Amino acid sequence: MQGDPVALKSALARAGTWQARPPLHYARYHHGKIIEWITPGAAWAVTGSANCTRAALMRAADSGGNCELALLAPIGASLVEAIADDPIDLDYVEYVSPAPESEQTPPLLVLGIRAHGSWVEVNVLVHRGATPQLVEVGGRSLAHARSSGRVHTYVTEFDAEWFAALSGTARVSWSSGDESGDAEAVVTDVGRAIARVEQPSPLENNAWDRVIGDEALRAALLYALAHLRTVRPEELTSPHASMSRRRLVTDAITMATGPALLRFTLGGAVARPDDRGGEEPGDQADRSLPPPTSRDVDQRQRARLRQFAHRVLDAMDGAAMPAALASARTVLLIIAADVFDEPAEWLALLERSVLLVWTTPTEQALEAEQAALTTIGLVALARGLSAYPEAHPDLRRSFEALRDAGRQQVDHLRGAPDESLRGYAADLTGSAFGYGFPWLDFRDELSWILARSALADAVDRLPAATLRDGVVNVATTTVLARRVLLHALDELRQFPDTRVVVEGVTAMCGWWNGRRLLQVIYKGGRWQAEVWHNLPTGIAAYARGVAQLRRPDRQWTVDDPVLALEQADRRP
Repeated sequence: MQGDPVALKSALARAGTWQARPPLHYARYHHGKIIEWITPGAAWAVTGSANCTRAALMRAADSGGNCELALLAPIGASLVEAIADDPIDLDYVEYVSPAPESEQTPPLLVLGIRAHGSWVEVNVLVHRGATPQLVEVGGRSLAHARSSGRVHTYVTEFDAEWFAALSGTARVSWSSGDESGDAEAVVTDVGRAIARVEQPSPLENNAWDRVIGDEALRAALLYALAHLRTVRPEELTSPHASMSRRRLVTDAITMATGPALLRFTLGGAVARPDDRGGEEPGDQADRSLPPPTSRDVDQRQRARLRQFAHRVLDAMDGAAMPAALASARTVLLIIAADVFDEPAEWLALLERSVLLVWTTPTEQALEAEQAALTTIGLVALARGLSAYPEAHPDLRRSFEALRDAGRQQVDHLRGAPDESLRGYAADLTGSAFGYGFPWLDFRDELSWILARSALADAVDRLPAATLRDGVVNVATTTVLARRVLLHALDELRQFPDTRVVVEGVTAMCGWWNGRRLLQVIYKGGRWQAEVWHNLPTGIAAYARGVAQLRRPDRQWTVDDPVLALEQADRRP
């Protein structure tokens, strides 16, 4: 059993009586352990896989400890004494005679019930008297199969419906000679409990900052994310009728890439350099000098991180929901690390990440996470596009498609749990998303985004502009009102024939549809309309004053500017 011999010896010495015994044929590897202590008033034992370490026995998994399977139970007498043993001389272990077996010890102690492949077995410890030939669990008899010292095993064929009905504990009944009794025992599915992780991610033993800061660990993470693609929920079938769909999917993720990447996928906290975990000393990387955060790395490292973000998304074509969630979150965290010099690049990656999660076929077990990460991404994308007006039009069109899809699935998005929203947003702080991003009211932000239109967003990017009833009003104090009008019409060219009104020294309004420009100016108590047809090169140059508009193709007066639009395409 692994532990600190000096500390263990000191602790046991303070406790008084102590002993240690290896099992018979101790050269064989044994991962299971028994730790027991006996006091004048009670006796206790811990059995399971946990080593005698602080990480295994004293720390919770969410505080840097291990995730262990162990059973704490009262005992009537020493379990160690019931195992065939072969004492050996260890220089830090002293042996003492065991306490005499109490006459109050029950004749039989049930150790547990476990499913193991195609059979179910019950293990019992017989302290005294005859060994029962049968035990009964849930109305089914299990026959005696084998013995090891005073530990006896009873087995029956696995039946999923019967085993599921046993729940977390079940009553075992027995009868032998003149004695009979029953006891509660813990029910365990060994296949899930001791499943080997196929391709553990580097997050198992390393903090997030260390992983993204080290080229070899980044490669290992990319490999783990690619392996996570093998988890396809639609292909999973439950071995037990009572197993929930979520348990089925999360077990598959854990078996494929380990519990750390599962927590990461579901929005769990990102481990930092000062976190500790793991039970084997060699498992922990040297953390005496924490790695620099990505904000401190040199330009070459920043370029590699940017390239890594692209590679993560490039590897996700056709991915199922587990890999989509993990990959999208990876990219969002890299964006938040401020390694991108050009907003256009990280906005494009953010849009790809949101699309990846939103368009991947929905998995019932991960609906909450899909809704939460999509919401986080939509809010981040909306804020980014607002902060950088020069963003490529393709990004804005893609965002509009996402917004339309969100309106169709608004109940799904609003169903995202607060815990999931906070989990995914917790580390997304920095200049890209904004330093206060994790503390936004994401439900309120989502409602505001879905209620708005693309035109409203475009008007927000215009200085001194407001939108009322579909009409854009621009306030100005300059005498160059026409240039202000042309600039607004050019900025709103994606919304043809939107009416723009300039309110200032001169009152005027206009419409632009990409080929025809209409301008109406208030003069002498009447509105004078002017129209230009066939302006295929646009009006940007006229808005900037680097070119002059030719004479209008037609001029006329109207009582109401709206009438001018109705008459604009009439040829004289």
